[in-house]
Amino acid sequence: MGYIGPGLDFGAFQKIDDISSGFNGTATEFNIQIAGSTAEIASLNQMIISISGVIQEPNSAFTFGSSRSTIAFTAAPAS
Repeated sequence: MGYIGPGLDFGAFQKIDDISSGFNGTATEFNIQIAGSTAEIASLNQMIISISGVIQEPNSAFTFGSSRSTIAFTAAPAS
């Protein structure tokens, strides 16, 4: 039997550039880029951030930084 219900949404998922090179134990705000270009995030809930295999909770572990193209962690990631 086929699927019954509303149509399924498929996204154009993208992986952000690695920001871990900026982890120094004091910095909390990081630019979000995709393939070297600045990316603007519409909602924090669109992001999955993993640090050392631990998924970070949006709006709790990280929020928007000074713009929608930056995120700010509530605690600075260790280097």
